[in-house]
Amino acid sequence: GIILDVDNRPLKESDHAELWMGGSSPEESEAVCVRLGKESLKPPRVSCTTRIVPQQRFVGISKPDESRPNLIVILIDPLSRQQMQRSLPNTHALLNMLGFTEFEQYTAVGNNSGPNQAALYSGMPITGRDGIRTSSSHKAGRKWIWDRLNDEGYVTMKAEDGCIANSNMVQSIQPETHHGGQMHEMFCFDYDRPNCLGSQLAAEHLIQYTRQFIATYNRKDGEQSIYHRPWAAFLSFIDSHEDTLTLASYVDDLLVDFIQDVPIQNTLFLFTSDHGLHYGSTFQSTAAKIERANPLLHIRLPSFG
Repeated sequence: GIILDVDNRPLKESDHAELWMGGSSPEESEAVCVRLGKESLKPPRVSCTTRIVPQQRFVGISKPDESRPNLIVILIDPLSRQQMQRSLPNTHALLNMLGFTEFEQYTAVGNNSGPNQAALYSGMPITGRDGIRTSSSHKAGRKWIWDRLNDEGYVTMKAEDGCIANSNMVQSIQPETHHGGQMHEMFCFDYDRPNCLGSQLAAEHLIQYTRQFIATYNRKDGEQSIYHRPWAAFLSFIDSHEDTLTLASYVDDLLVDFIQDVPIQNTLFLFTSDHGLHYGSTFQSTAAKIERANPLLHIRLPSFG
């Protein structure tokens, strides 16, 4: 179950606690937050926790082929190839050390998140100036990559560490994945301080949730699990969506620790972005306009032998 306490004691009525659950009941909730001292504390204290509620029955999909590789996609929105080396130097060095292949000619197909993420996740960009949610090119009949993976027996997760859901963001279409749907509302629970949720970085919560997802479904050597099946995780970090070009560096060491813990031997791993920064004073330079069109893409294939 999910247990919430304050100062190592149960909550009391005098704590003025406001409780939020991601599901309709505690049993269905993968994310829970509590706000303490709503009346007396300025600012109130906020604490959130996550878990995975394992799914054993997957209606309408094929039996999973356990020999298939897992998939993890980490997307930084936005970040250029050049800015990655400035803001995420440790992550960049680790990807090189682990044998990731960098695609230096990878380029953006649009000016912002909508067309680039649509192209990445569905194989085609949106048309015109519409957002993902309203695009005529992505209405009924289009299959997003998580839809295809669902059909092939994968268990899927899609989440991003922010509270943005305009029509240019993939979150606006509410991706039909098995896990991750409750995370957006959790990140909106306490958005007075962007990039943070309670005392932790939003990115820390997303990474912890992904660790829980992988641990639930990943097969460990010599162990059997009733929940095991091929998995696919899609993580989006929007910490760099600001024009000081500084906050992205806060997730560098978090990403290094997380990437080293991912079971990469049977996992197809993509580390990418959708475009470089496209607004702010820095964007006024010619060099910045070039960087806007130069997202990053690093890929590591599993061992198929």
